[in-house]
Amino acid sequence: MILRFMRNPLEYLEEYFKREKVESLISSIKRKTGWVINKVREERIHLTVLARVVIHDLYWSEALN
Repeated sequence: MILRFMRNPLEYLEEYFKREKVESLISSIKRKTGWVINKVREERIHLTVLARVVIHDLYWSEALN
């Protein structure tokens, strides 16, 4: 990881900040909707996560208006 940074710092930092944005989004979703998913079946877990992302987007769009 340090070698990647030393060889090409701009590329490394671009990837780092992409990860930071995703982690920030996930943290925001967890704060608004809770972090526990009480589903067992894989397809229901995916649907629950998708629903939480949609809810987050709706909150965000309302906050901008």
